[in-house]
Amino acid sequence: MLKASSVACQRCPALCKKRKSIVDGAGDHSAPLLVVDAWPGREEDKAGMPQLGEGGRLLRATVTEACNRLGVDPLRVFYTYAARCKPGYGHEVSDGELENCLPWLVGEIEELAPICILALGSVAQTQVTAAFLAMPDFGPELGEDYTTVKRAYSPNYILKNKAKLALWSEQIEIAVRRAFSLPIEERSTMNAEPWDMDGGKIAVNSKWLSADTEFDDLADDYGTQMVGWSLSDGEHAAFLESTPLKFDHIYCHNIKADADHLGVDVHDLDSWDDTMLMAYCTRRFQRVGLKVLGPLLAGVEW
Repeated sequence: MLKASSVACQRCPALCKKRKSIVDGAGDHSAPLLVVDAWPGREEDKAGMPQLGEGGRLLRATVTEACNRLGVDPLRVFYTYAARCKPGYGHEVSDGELENCLPWLVGEIEELAPICILALGSVAQTQVTAAFLAMPDFGPELGEDYTTVKRAYSPNYILKNKAKLALWSEQIEIAVRRAFSLPIEERSTMNAEPWDMDGGKIAVNSKWLSADTEFDDLADDYGTQMVGWSLSDGEHAAFLESTPLKFDHIYCHNIKADADHLGVDVHDLDSWDDTMLMAYCTRRFQRVGLKVLGPLLAGVEW
């Protein structure tokens, strides 16, 4: 496999000046699971190896735990990045620099031919999409041999949002199951407990709560109908089949505004995630007042 480090890549002058290392992917070259993160951090830049920092250690531990629980080899995973060089402090890799780095990811995908690619965060997801567009041989016409892509939160996002750790672990488990051709369980059985309000997961006395209507495509004769509510206190969420009790502060909300405000990729969020995000916003920023929070709200108070 041709690596950027083996040719001392100089395609991005600004990154070349500040980097200590070019951090190529590493792992089993017959790995069915390819994990793609955005770019290396300080520890990775220093050692020239992927996923060594705090977020990387959490990622490796979570992947290893999922593999061990499912009875597959955690060493049969390949870790890589959308960009091979660490950007300067407080900066991000530019679109042009990501484009310059794309051939290295394309080369890895073509040689590894993974069964599943786990793309962590919006940068990696966009880069993986660009890689597929550059590889017509990996199109859907290959049928069962087609490489599938699973989206998940980035490790750095999880470090700042520990309430998402259980959901992130589930996202990773699904990727492991796909990579090793294991059956994928229904979400309701894999992640039932955290959403159980009766189990005390929801702080029903919390000052800030948020609710959102949930819809489902029912039988053809019935069409799409409202099936219940998701409710959150900002740390956990629950699904209710009936209208929630009238708390002091429950808001229906504009998830697009929430996501833009916090820099979260809206495509990463499930229906109950957006409810958690709104409750988080109102708790986290309650001191600034609702006038400042206005862009986050759709203006409907229950």
